[in-house]
Amino acid sequence: MAIIKCKNNLHFYDDGRYDECPHCKSMILSDDGTQTMTVREKDRSEEVLESVNILRQKIHLEDVVDKDKTIAYRANEKNEDFVTGWLVCVEGPERGRDYRLFHGVNRIGRSAGEDISIVEDMTISRTSMCSVVYDIRGNDFYLVPEAGSMVYLNGKHISSPEGIKTGDIIKLGKSAFEFIAFCRDSRKWE
Repeated sequence: MAIIKCKNNLHFYDDGRYDECPHCKSMILSDDGTQTMTVREKDRSEEVLESVNILRQKIHLEDVVDKDKTIAYRANEKNEDFVTGWLVCVEGPERGRDYRLFHGVNRIGRSAGEDISIVEDMTISRTSMCSVVYDIRGNDFYLVPEAGSMVYLNGKHISSPEGIKTGDIIKLGKSAFEFIAFCRDSRKWE
């Protein structure tokens, strides 16, 4: 039992406890003998890469407007990251999925750059078709269609902002969404 240096001359270990260097065993070494990453890091990086590939397939990269540019991630300002309500897809290719709504404007379209991205319904325009807007002062929600978009609220075509309440159905393309307000009556985030 002695403390010896490993065969890669990188670590010391107790040869009475281990048959080989436990540090090198958990590392992946490059051709020049330098450590590139641990086995755990390699497994994690492979999981991340697999998740990214699944996400790319789901988003349909051909639908992203500008493939060569980085899509910005916008962190919400203070108190804008609290959920205020949901849209639940009740009809269409993404039936059963839910989408969180936050303070302010929640743009809906097919592009990954929209606040709510409905990627599987090819009848929804890439850019914002409409928005669900939460007004914190009035504790109210509004459906705001974009000019020229075919947006239906409870079966009726709308072309200007309309107030919405829990249970209302919003129809875009081949998809229908039920609106559910979390912030309502006297409940709202301070």
